[in-house]
Amino acid sequence: MSQEALAVLREHLGEFIVPFTGFPLSEAGSTFEIESSAGIPQISIDLGFPAARSGAELIAALQAYCSDLDLPSCRIPSSTASSHWRGSAI
Repeated sequence: MSQEALAVLREHLGEFIVPFTGFPLSEAGSTFEIESSAGIPQISIDLGFPAARSGAELIAALQAYCSDLDLPSCRIPSSTASSHWRGSAI
């Protein structure tokens, strides 16, 4: 994935409204990182609060939000043992 495409994805995700808080993903309390592995973006999200049970809802919302972007497929999240939801998203 090109640096330009990563920048578009980063900006787009930053504007995503987290369903549980009503605030953009780029605001304080939530963080995300994007890495590209073999051209496939992997997004790690830390919401700053326990959300393990809400991961599937967050993934679905992110997929719907990013469905109009002309980008390669992104990896679906995998939960970790952390009390905060983290994983590759979209």
